[in-house]
Amino acid sequence: MTELLWRVFYTRRDLPRPQTADPLIDTLWDLDEWLDDHKILDGTPYLISPDGRYDTQLNEYFTTELAGSPEDTQRAHASDLKLWLNFLWRSRNRTDWRHATPQDRAAYKQWRTADPRGPHVDWTTWDREVASVNSFYKWAVNPRRKYAAENPIVQRESRARHAHGRRGGGQTPAEASHTGPRKEVVWLTPRMYRTWRDVGLRGLTCEGLADRSFRGRFAARNGTYCDLMIRTGLRLCEQTSLSVFELPHPVPGQQNVRTWLPWRIAKWGSARWVYLPASSLKAVWDYVEMERAERSRTPATPACTTASGTRSSSPTAPSRSSWSTVSG
Repeated sequence: MTELLWRVFYTRRDLPRPQTADPLIDTLWDLDEWLDDHKILDGTPYLISPDGRYDTQLNEYFTTELAGSPEDTQRAHASDLKLWLNFLWRSRNRTDWRHATPQDRAAYKQWRTADPRGPHVDWTTWDREVASVNSFYKWAVNPRRKYAAENPIVQRESRARHAHGRRGGGQTPAEASHTGPRKEVVWLTPRMYRTWRDVGLRGLTCEGLADRSFRGRFAARNGTYCDLMIRTGLRLCEQTSLSVFELPHPVPGQQNVRTWLPWRIAKWGSARWVYLPASSLKAVWDYVEMERAERSRTPATPACTTASGTRSSSPTAPSRSSWSTVSG
């Protein structure tokens, strides 16, 4: 029988209720109403213990401290915490996270990075996991909460300096590697980038000919998506959330056309003007109006087509939740 471990789930409204009567289900309040009352968005992670419990103190971290964080940040924290909690459950005699000790963390580091039976993660991954769990425990041991007696991650004085050369005086996790490639910047020349794009995304050889062994899909879309990102510096979550409503048309004689990035799709809510190169913008619209439109054409009722070609049969503009994206 497979052993149950900690699992990550994500909130979602409009879940179907069982057709058959169930005394337990009948006692539950309206879950959508509860999420609305607590202002919890869809996609917020929460963890369920191996014995099926919902730890209110643990999951409060996601609905308060991380409530305004980008979705990928929340998912990363949930995944890193799950790994740590599973180690405590499976390898440390089901120790509760509130009672974890520095000895538990030392054993966890040994297993994650050095044990032949462990996953042998690289230092960059380990440092990210340390930062996630350390952030959680700093929140949990705050005097206003006191959910945990101590942070099991040993701290040391930070060596970071202010602009004037003085030590910052803060603390940092002692178990972090401090050897990750934080300042290792690798540059691609424009020619190197174009070769990488053509070979990796568009299915061409280095000579610019069609590669018969290429098995990728949507080559034009992927190449156009990558070109727009490399020229604008948009983050993945931002560009993926763009709809035709934020996508301007090229203006004759202008090298760049600006568009407003709404705070709802901007990372950390940093709404701002974004300047789109005319050549990249033209390639995006060519894809939207020709190739993607051709792929999505069906004998349906007159529809509203989004940047990815998704159709809406409603005569009114679709809501933000139903808009498709530039990436298709």
